[in-house]
Amino acid sequence: MKLQLKRKSEPAVLPRWHPDFRNPELLPDLKVVRTSFFLNVICATLAVAALLMTAFREYTAASIRRDIEAAERRIEETRQENARYLALNREFMEAAKKLTESHEFMKSSLKASEVLIALSRSLPITMDFTTITYNGESMTLQGNIRGLSETASSRLDAYLDVLRNDPVVGKQFPNVKLTSLLRNPSAQGLQFEIHLSPEAGGK
Repeated sequence: MKLQLKRKSEPAVLPRWHPDFRNPELLPDLKVVRTSFFLNVICATLAVAALLMTAFREYTAASIRRDIEAAERRIEETRQENARYLALNREFMEAAKKLTESHEFMKSSLKASEVLIALSRSLPITMDFTTITYNGESMTLQGNIRGLSETASSRLDAYLDVLRNDPVVGKQFPNVKLTSLLRNPSAQGLQFEIHLSPEAGGK
Protein backbone atom coordinates (compact mmCIF):
# COMPACT_ATOMS: atom_id res chain seq x y z
CA MET A 1 0.00 0.00 0.00
CA LYS A 2 1.49 3.26 -1.07
CA LEU A 3 1.45 6.21 1.23
CA GLN A 4 0.84 9.52 -0.38
CA LEU A 5 2.92 12.38 0.96
CA LYS A 6 1.01 15.45 1.61
CA ARG A 7 2.46 18.71 0.46
CA LYS A 8 3.06 21.23 3.07
CA SER A 9 0.62 23.96 2.77
CA GLU A 10 1.95 27.46 1.94
CA PRO A 11 2.10 29.74 4.97
CA ALA A 12 -0.84 31.91 5.10
CA VAL A 13 -0.18 35.58 4.36
CA LEU A 14 -1.50 37.61 7.18
CA PRO A 15 -3.12 40.82 6.25
CA ARG A 16 -1.48 44.08 7.42
CA TRP A 17 -2.64 45.07 10.81
CA HIS A 18 -3.10 48.73 9.85
CA PRO A 19 -3.52 50.44 6.55
CA ASP A 20 -0.55 52.26 4.91
CA PHE A 21 -1.59 55.81 4.24
CA ARG A 22 1.89 57.02 3.15
CA ASN A 23 2.18 58.86 -0.10
CA PRO A 24 5.74 58.32 -1.39
CA GLU A 25 5.48 61.32 -3.65
CA LEU A 26 4.88 63.64 -0.69
CA LEU A 27 7.59 62.20 1.60
CA PRO A 28 10.87 64.21 1.87
CA ASP A 29 13.93 63.04 0.05
CA LEU A 30 16.20 61.66 2.77
CA LYS A 31 19.24 62.02 0.52
CA VAL A 32 18.69 65.77 0.21
CA VAL A 33 18.27 66.04 3.99
CA ARG A 34 21.51 64.15 4.61
CA THR A 35 23.38 66.31 2.06
CA SER A 36 22.08 69.53 3.64
CA PHE A 37 23.13 68.31 7.09
CA PHE A 38 26.66 67.51 5.97
CA LEU A 39 26.94 70.84 4.16
CA ASN A 40 25.91 72.65 7.35
CA VAL A 41 28.49 70.70 9.35
CA ILE A 42 31.22 71.53 6.83
CA CYS A 43 30.28 75.23 6.78
CA ALA A 44 30.22 75.35 10.58
CA THR A 45 33.64 73.68 10.71
CA LEU A 46 35.06 76.17 8.22
CA ALA A 47 33.56 79.07 10.17
CA VAL A 48 35.10 77.81 13.42
CA ALA A 49 38.46 77.32 11.68
CA ALA A 50 38.31 80.86 10.25
CA LEU A 51 37.41 82.23 13.69
CA LEU A 52 40.33 80.39 15.29
CA MET A 53 42.69 81.61 12.57
CA THR A 54 41.49 85.20 13.03
CA ALA A 55 41.94 84.93 16.79
CA PHE A 56 45.44 83.53 16.31
CA ARG A 57 46.35 86.35 13.91
CA GLU A 58 45.02 88.95 16.36
CA TYR A 59 47.01 87.37 19.18
CA THR A 60 50.15 87.36 17.02
CA ALA A 61 49.58 91.00 16.00
CA ALA A 62 49.07 92.02 19.64
CA SER A 63 52.27 90.21 20.61
CA ILE A 64 54.17 91.96 17.81
CA ARG A 65 52.76 95.33 18.92
CA ARG A 66 53.92 94.68 22.48
CA ASP A 67 57.38 93.77 21.21
CA ILE A 68 57.49 96.93 19.07
CA GLU A 69 56.42 99.11 22.01
CA ALA A 70 59.07 97.53 24.23
CA ALA A 71 61.70 98.07 21.53
CA GLU A 72 60.61 101.71 21.12
CA ARG A 73 60.89 102.24 24.88
CA ARG A 74 64.40 100.79 24.86
CA ILE A 75 65.32 102.98 21.88
CA GLU A 76 63.98 106.07 23.66
CA GLU A 77 65.90 105.24 26.83
CA THR A 78 69.04 104.63 24.79
CA ARG A 79 68.48 107.85 22.83
CA GLN A 80 68.20 109.90 26.02
CA GLU A 81 71.31 108.25 27.43
CA ASN A 82 73.19 108.87 24.18
CA ALA A 83 72.04 112.50 24.22
CA ARG A 84 73.50 112.90 27.71
CA TYR A 85 76.76 111.32 26.59
CA LEU A 86 76.89 113.57 23.52
CA ALA A 87 76.24 116.65 25.66
CA LEU A 88 79.04 115.63 28.02
CA ASN A 89 81.30 114.99 25.04
CA ARG A 90 80.54 118.45 23.61
CA GLU A 91 81.28 120.05 26.97
CA PHE A 92 84.51 118.09 27.19
CA MET A 93 85.53 119.09 23.66
CA GLU A 94 84.78 122.75 24.36
CA ALA A 95 86.74 122.62 27.62
CA ALA A 96 89.63 120.85 25.86
CA LYS A 97 89.57 123.45 23.09
CA LYS A 98 89.69 126.30 25.58
CA LEU A 99 92.47 124.57 27.49
CA THR A 100 94.45 124.08 24.29
CA GLU A 101 93.93 127.70 23.29
CA SER A 102 95.01 128.86 26.73
CA HIS A 103 98.08 126.65 26.56
CA GLU A 104 99.00 127.95 23.11
CA PHE A 105 98.33 131.47 24.29
CA MET A 106 100.71 131.04 27.21
CA LYS A 107 103.36 129.37 24.99
CA SER A 108 103.30 132.10 22.36
CA SER A 109 105.73 134.98 22.26
CA LEU A 110 102.84 137.18 23.28
CA LYS A 111 102.93 138.10 26.94
CA ALA A 112 99.47 136.85 27.81
CA SER A 113 99.28 138.27 31.30
CA GLU A 114 100.22 141.75 30.12
CA VAL A 115 97.64 141.70 27.31
CA LEU A 116 94.87 140.42 29.59
CA ILE A 117 95.67 143.05 32.20
CA ALA A 118 95.67 145.74 29.52
CA LEU A 119 92.31 144.56 28.16
CA SER A 120 90.70 144.47 31.60
CA ARG A 121 92.15 147.88 32.46
CA SER A 122 90.84 149.52 29.29
CA LEU A 123 87.39 147.86 29.32
CA PRO A 124 84.54 150.34 30.02
CA ILE A 125 82.09 149.52 32.82
CA THR A 126 79.24 149.15 30.29
CA MET A 127 81.07 146.37 28.45
CA ASP A 128 82.18 142.84 29.28
CA PHE A 129 83.95 140.02 27.48
CA THR A 130 82.37 136.57 27.10
CA THR A 131 85.11 134.96 24.98
CA ILE A 132 88.74 135.79 24.22
CA THR A 133 90.26 133.63 21.45
CA TYR A 134 93.88 133.59 20.31
CA ASN A 135 94.98 131.41 17.36
CA GLY A 136 98.69 132.07 17.63
CA GLU A 137 98.57 135.13 15.39
CA SER A 138 95.37 137.12 15.87
CA MET A 139 92.95 137.62 18.72
CA THR A 140 89.14 137.80 18.77
CA LEU A 141 87.20 139.52 21.55
CA GLN A 142 83.50 138.70 21.97
CA GLY A 143 81.27 140.35 24.52
CA ASN A 144 78.26 142.52 25.34
CA ILE A 145 77.75 146.25 25.53
CA ARG A 146 74.94 147.55 27.70
CA GLY A 147 72.96 150.73 27.36
CA LEU A 148 71.16 152.42 24.51
CA SER A 149 71.66 150.72 21.17
CA GLU A 150 71.68 154.12 19.44
CA THR A 151 74.95 155.03 21.13
CA ALA A 152 76.51 151.54 21.13
CA SER A 153 78.26 152.01 17.79
CA SER A 154 79.89 155.29 18.79
CA ARG A 155 80.97 153.89 22.16
CA LEU A 156 82.51 150.86 20.46
CA ASP A 157 84.35 153.10 18.00
CA ALA A 158 85.78 154.99 20.96
CA TYR A 159 86.85 151.71 22.58
CA LEU A 160 88.57 150.59 19.36
CA ASP A 161 90.63 153.79 19.47
CA VAL A 162 91.51 153.01 23.10
CA LEU A 163 92.79 149.55 22.07
CA ARG A 164 94.79 150.95 19.16
CA ASN A 165 96.46 153.52 21.41
CA ASP A 166 97.08 151.12 24.30
CA PRO A 167 100.86 150.67 24.79
CA VAL A 168 100.52 146.90 25.19
CA VAL A 169 97.55 145.91 23.01
CA GLY A 170 98.23 148.42 20.25
CA LYS A 171 101.87 147.37 20.07
CA GLN A 172 101.02 143.67 19.67
CA PHE A 173 97.90 144.19 17.51
CA PRO A 174 98.01 147.40 15.53
CA ASN A 175 95.03 146.36 13.39
CA VAL A 176 91.80 146.58 15.43
CA LYS A 177 88.43 146.06 13.71
CA LEU A 178 84.81 145.68 14.76
CA THR A 179 83.62 142.59 12.85
CA SER A 180 80.14 142.09 14.33
CA LEU A 181 77.49 144.04 16.22
CA LEU A 182 74.16 142.32 16.86
CA ARG A 183 71.21 142.83 19.16
CA ASN A 184 71.29 140.56 22.22
CA PRO A 185 67.77 139.13 22.77
CA SER A 186 68.60 137.75 26.22
CA ALA A 187 69.95 141.00 27.67
CA GLN A 188 69.60 144.74 27.39
CA GLY A 189 72.23 145.68 24.86
CA LEU A 190 74.21 144.39 21.91
CA GLN A 191 76.70 141.63 21.20
CA PHE A 192 79.99 142.64 19.61
CA GLU A 193 83.04 140.97 18.12
CA ILE A 194 86.40 142.72 17.78
CA HIS A 195 89.25 141.28 15.76
CA LEU A 196 92.87 142.12 16.62
CA SER A 197 95.68 141.26 14.21
CA PRO A 198 99.39 142.08 14.21
CA GLU A 199 99.50 143.37 10.62
CA ALA A 200 97.82 146.55 9.53
CA GLY A 201 95.07 145.71 7.06
CA GLY A 202 95.19 142.01 8.02
CA LYS A 203 92.48 139.95 9.60
